[in-house]
Amino acid sequence: KVKPLASMRSGGIFGWLTEAEIQEKRRKGVCSLVKILGCYSVSYSSNFLTFPMRTRPPIKNVYSRRIRNRPKLDGPNLVSVSKDDAKSHSGWTLDVDWRNNVSFATSSTDTKIHVCKIGENLPVKTFAGHQSEVNCIKWDPTGSLLASCSDDMTAKVWSMKQDKYLHDFREHSKEIYTIRWSPTGPGTNNPNKELVLASASFDSTVKLWDVELGKLVYSLNGHRDRVYSVAFSPNGEYIASGSPDKSMHIWSLKEGKIVKTYTGDGGIFEVCWNKEGDKIAACFANNTVCVLDFRM
Repeated sequence: KVKPLASMRSGGIFGWLTEAEIQEKRRKGVCSLVKILGCYSVSYSSNFLTFPMRTRPPIKNVYSRRIRNRPKLDGPNLVSVSKDDAKSHSGWTLDVDWRNNVSFATSSTDTKIHVCKIGENLPVKTFAGHQSEVNCIKWDPTGSLLASCSDDMTAKVWSMKQDKYLHDFREHSKEIYTIRWSPTGPGTNNPNKELVLASASFDSTVKLWDVELGKLVYSLNGHRDRVYSVAFSPNGEYIASGSPDKSMHIWSLKEGKIVKTYTGDGGIFEVCWNKEGDKIAACFANNTVCVLDFRM
């Protein structure tokens, strides 16, 4: 019998332990909370694995452990549980994203975003401005800007140089589930293309934002249900979106139009490009993962 160690809100499983392994780690005092943990997100840096977890009663914490040698999804390097490690969120921690190898950001149902640093007991910076839980946070490719999205139907862009948000995007009519940065702009492999932020919402749309100008570029309307996932192609020319409507759309960023549509037998909760940009993986609600060819 195999039990999940950590899973995302969308249902993806990131680590697995057998019952025998759980018992052995519990005996050693390593894994005493495995059965009562709820995990909403997981994120690697080159040296650390960080993931927010919850217990009953809530510890309301973010846990970070150093990974020695190559990262492994088991053993004492993975889980550390202590109330003394609390990073000051007063609600469940929903997402975490590394800025670099020593600092990361966390978001919470308490509406706040903390920027934390390894070795520091308290956040080095806190962003407050959302009016509801913050579902997702993502650093831009250079780590200079942080984007966030919330059930308050807004997406915001923050800078470590100031406390108030740089941009407050308010074009969505329902909760925003996730956000992604394009792999474009200065410091990327596509320096001559503008940096773009994508937001996916329960209003069935994906919106693309010009971050430099702080304005809406396109509203991508094509799904018939909530949009759970978006992913940019490595060259920054296309974006894929997945929805419970059982379809994955591929959009052209240049034209703001659908160029291909793939339909499956279940809702789509996650989409991901390979590094060459000629294949896209999608996970479906019917317990399947499909890898699709993409060529224009």
